Amino acid sequence: MRFQRFAALVLCVGAMSAGMAACGDDDDGVEGAVNTATEQVGSVADDARDAIEGADLTLDLQEQNGSGVTGEVTLTGDGDQTTVTVDLEGAPGMHPAHVHEGTCADLNPAPKFPLADASNDETETMVPASLETIQSAPHAINVHESAQNLENYVACVDIPVSSEMGTTTTP
Repeated sequence: MRFQRFAALVLCVGAMSAGMAACGDDDDGVEGAVNTATEQVGSVADDARDAIEGADLTLDLQEQNGSGVTGEVTLTGDGDQTTVTVDLEGAPGMHPAHVHEGTCADLNPAPKFPLADASNDETETMVPASLETIQSAPHAINVHESAQNLENYVACVDIPVSSEMGTTTTP
């Protein structure tokens, strides 16, 4: 989240710098200055977009149903795929985990993307969607008690939704 705000700031500074470059006393050079300014803004925007794509989004899993299970989830965008890393605490055994549409409070029970079963060790899964796509609508990562007891949720975290302006909101 902080990185996306930084990228938005970089875009604003680039736009202001480009605008100042376009202002000058030489009328003949205005068109050239405007073209240069436009190229600079485009370059800054491309750099910021590339930086956001490779940025990590780290979230804290919240205990559910008195399970004692917490942990951390990291989502790392890589083009049209996202690596989801789940690291549980207080979770003996294996626990099915999924990316679901919706929020922890209002979860679509059908998994959108299955993740590797999570445990007290770190697990990693590549999902076939960009981080931008995942953050374009409410999604949550949900951890289940076991394969035999999928109805009992032990931990969950909402994935912040990104707006068009590069800021994120928690559903």
